[in-house]
Amino acid sequence: MGRIIIVEDNLTFSGYVCGLLQSKGFQTVSTSTCNGARKLFAKMSEDDIVLADLRLNDGDGITLLEELRIQGKRNPYIIMTDYDEVPTAVRSMKSGAEDYIPKKLLEMSP
Repeated sequence: MGRIIIVEDNLTFSGYVCGLLQSKGFQTVSTSTCNGARKLFAKMSEDDIVLADLRLNDGDGITLLEELRIQGKRNPYIIMTDYDEVPTAVRSMKSGAEDYIPKKLLEMSP
């Protein structure tokens, strides 16, 4: 199984998600910027999964998804957000995201 790449600019939340996933046996790697994500994406394997924040300080998670799809990469990609809005959910799904989840659901996970 590949890694889960976390793209999240809130370092506290990123640490929480990485810790939660690692406690379940997943390997994680994280970055807080779009540029950092692009560097990780350049080295990603076919079985890596991306969990990306919608709004980042230097861009957005949907644009990163669209860039991956243009490059022909079909890795599973999930958008997470504090801003649960229908237009961005639709854009995410049309761009090829597997899911679009509010961060509140992640925070309630055991």
